[in-house]
Amino acid sequence: MATTGGFQSFDWVKKHIANGDKVARSSSPHYDGKKDNSQYLNADSIKFLHDQGIKHVISLNSSKDGKYSGKQGIEALLKDANIVYTHLPVQDFQAPKEKQLETGYVNFCKHRNSTLVWCGFGHGRTGTMISALQIYEEKEK
Repeated sequence: MATTGGFQSFDWVKKHIANGDKVARSSSPHYDGKKDNSQYLNADSIKFLHDQGIKHVISLNSSKDGKYSGKQGIEALLKDANIVYTHLPVQDFQAPKEKQLETGYVNFCKHRNSTLVWCGFGHGRTGTMISALQIYEEKEK
């Protein structure tokens, strides 16, 4: 587990993921423990994502950008860093809808070896999406 670049609880998912596929999970960057809109990226965050080989982010935060994101939002910063951003907004303490889980999987399949899933704290909504990805992966076998 790492707390680097503002990502808390970053961890690679190892179980029920096909060989060669890589998916990680974490909090949203610089999450303050209270609100989805506390997320923001900085140079250290981008460096951390690059160091981990992340090329795709699935965000389940209700807010697309955080209050500290500045003029350039998270999606634009990730795009400039050659990282694809899939935003599937889900309110905290709610579950993603079935269509969002399916969309997450379709986009994961385009970046099977380099996806990070995040939500505020990195457990509830993220855990639900990770479980869905694992179920879809098992179904593919």
